[in-house]
Amino acid sequence: MAITPAIYQSTTNEAFLWLLTITTSKENILLVNNMEDIVSRGKKYAAYPFDISLPVEDGSKALALTLKIDNVDQVLIEAIRGFLEPPVMKLELVLSSDFNTVEKKIDFLRLSNVEYDQLQIRGQLKPNNVLGNSFPASSYDPAQFPALFY
Repeated sequence: MAITPAIYQSTTNEAFLWLLTITTSKENILLVNNMEDIVSRGKKYAAYPFDISLPVEDGSKALALTLKIDNVDQVLIEAIRGFLEPPVMKLELVLSSDFNTVEKKIDFLRLSNVEYDQLQIRGQLKPNNVLGNSFPASSYDPAQFPALFY
């Protein structure tokens, strides 16, 4: 079943599941916000409680999704502490009737502003926007670069 009829029905037996792929330099972590593991396109996604909050799109600020992951296992905390650079994140929306058909995909996201405690890991997912970076990356002032200023 396609996603459009399921959205517009007043009741449905479909569950909307987010597949989260966290790509680091060492490994790929595959998670699904479901009560049990699933297999999608030959890859096993581990059941893990997390929540995605989509932003209000009013054009006043850049897109930033909020990711909240329940801290039920220390594996993710250890992975976050080991990141040398922000990991690349990919979100895919699938329906419970067909795990192999991706209905919507949001990728090229970077995890930033990560905070965690004993209950939850929170962070912002922002697009990796090369054109949005400032150029030059730093400013040149006499305190940091005295040889440039005579």
